[in-house]
Amino acid sequence: MLSKLPTASARSLDVGCATGPWGKRIFLEALGVGSIAEGVSQSGPRPPKPIRLDMAREDLQELVKNAEPELFELRVDGEKFAGEFLFVEVLNLSFTGPALPLAFHALPDDGLFDVVFLEAKNRKSQCSVGLRTIRRKRRHL
Repeated sequence: MLSKLPTASARSLDVGCATGPWGKRIFLEALGVGSIAEGVSQSGPRPPKPIRLDMAREDLQELVKNAEPELFELRVDGEKFAGEFLFVEVLNLSFTGPALPLAFHALPDDGLFDVVFLEAKNRKSQCSVGLRTIRRKRRHL
């Protein structure tokens, strides 16, 4: 891979900045709080590629099932989202954690964040039905 670097074409990459009780956090791929972020922090070595996605889905279902709701207030482009959430992910890529697809339209150079969250009241519904995705202009969140 390094041998191809001199002939590789340059590509833009958006850089995100989120502000909260922790201060400012710069990110390239994603920033998250809640059950997905907890699962990523507890994950071990990456499983073999053929089973990685299935394992990630199973892990997410288990994490969401057992997650304690957390009270969050988000302001995204002036719009407020408040309540109990099981997770909140701000993505620059379409995948989070171990290649789990969450933001299907996200591109690292499109000038948009994809904010994906699952409210606690939607825990029992299918994850894909209860998920809410908001595409926003790149701004400080």
